[in-house]
Amino acid sequence: MRLRRVGPLAVRCVAVPGHHRRPGGMMPVVRPLLTPGEVAEATDDPLLRWASQVLTPSYPRSGGSAWRLGGVVAVVAPGLFRRDRLVLGGTDLDTASARTLFRQLGQRAGPAFRLTASEGLAELLLAADDHRGRLVSWGWMDIAAPQPGAPGAGSVRWLSAGELPEAAELLRRANPDSWLWPGDPAATRWAGRWDAGGRLVAVGADSWPAPGVSLIAGVATCPTARGRGLGGAVTGFLRDALLREGTAALMVDSTNTTAIRVYERLGFRYRRLASIEPAPVPAGPAGRTGTSSSTGSS
Repeated sequence: MRLRRVGPLAVRCVAVPGHHRRPGGMMPVVRPLLTPGEVAEATDDPLLRWASQVLTPSYPRSGGSAWRLGGVVAVVAPGLFRRDRLVLGGTDLDTASARTLFRQLGQRAGPAFRLTASEGLAELLLAADDHRGRLVSWGWMDIAAPQPGAPGAGSVRWLSAGELPEAAELLRRANPDSWLWPGDPAATRWAGRWDAGGRLVAVGADSWPAPGVSLIAGVATCPTARGRGLGGAVTGFLRDALLREGTAALMVDSTNTTAIRVYERLGFRYRRLASIEPAPVPAGPAGRTGTSSSTGSS
């Protein structure tokens, strides 16, 4: 049997025991996907296509790989959105294939890599494998179709390099736990909105770009300017810019219903995701352990 290697992981391209044979007598085979294009051909899931950026030459971390078993696709993504991830899903998902890839790739990648999948699939795998980790939930939102212009987006513009320190100061005041900051190479560009007095009052960034899918992150509004739709205007500006290149996506705390409503008005669709943490997570905002809904734990 020939061993195919992609990054540090190796999986034998052989039939998987326990799977039913397909018509003609063939059983599913674990196969490597070598490019983002191959991932896109295997699935139309924006989350997996976004994770496939680890296969591009420009991705800053080595060791990324992607695999397919039947209708299930898995991407081993080191350092993606601040985490080492095993992203799992697919257009034609079957439990047996998902469980096989989760076990094989999880064992080879190591305990630092956490599963990222739909909440339902993560719950199933957590129960089926008697895993000792904890389930952590949050929201993924994406949009691919052009939308009407967002209110106030016309007053938003891209920031120059000289304006990034002001953006960083705004984030320190408005969102000190942000996962993205000016100067971070994960951010392709920053956008902002100023008030009539020339003060920067809202920011957000185009970040972690994959072929055809980019993430909106680092959105923040000055505390004294909230409730005026400024964060929505920045998000709408970023949405329109990213839609010209493919799909726009973002992550959101599943308990942040105000932000979710804003993003839904901008046309984003909500999808509940979850990770399996390799160890217990801190108590959430309500003091619960193991079921946190913060993107800070995603």
